Amino acid sequence: MWLPGSYAGGSPASADFDLILEGLRSLGREDLVALVEAGREGFVLFMLDNDSASLGANANVIFETVPESVSLEAIVDQSIAFFPSGVSVLERGNLTIGSQGAVRVLIQFDLGEFMSRSLQYYFKAGTGFWVVTYSHVFPDFEAALETFERSAGTIRVGQ
Repeated sequence: MWLPGSYAGGSPASADFDLILEGLRSLGREDLVALVEAGREGFVLFMLDNDSASLGANANVIFETVPESVSLEAIVDQSIAFFPSGVSVLERGNLTIGSQGAVRVLIQFDLGEFMSRSLQYYFKAGTGFWVVTYSHVFPDFEAALETFERSAGTIRVGQ
């Protein structure tokens, strides 16, 4: 998966990743720290855009093993059902990236003083299930959307 050179991070399982979390804390981004720490074992990759003044731009990949018989659509439906209040789905559609079927979901987080948007791509291959998420604070999301979609075009998943 391609990302611009301004993105830095890595696997949350690595020891160096704690340094990134400490950097976020020093910038007052406890919201991102809490998000990563809550699901740290599911993240395969977590990257931040160092060019974003607010460090509001990030990309991450989550992987889970699911029964082969469960469809991609059913997994996406279940994921959306667990979105907390303040999160709304703006768009949802099926597409193909490379030769892989995917579901693209655009969501908005409206948590009072904080608003952001995320573009998610859901993939399933065999028993592997991936969610690739690109996020940015609103209103800067629109400017980053082209980069997010370009990156998504380079995603390749496998079993």
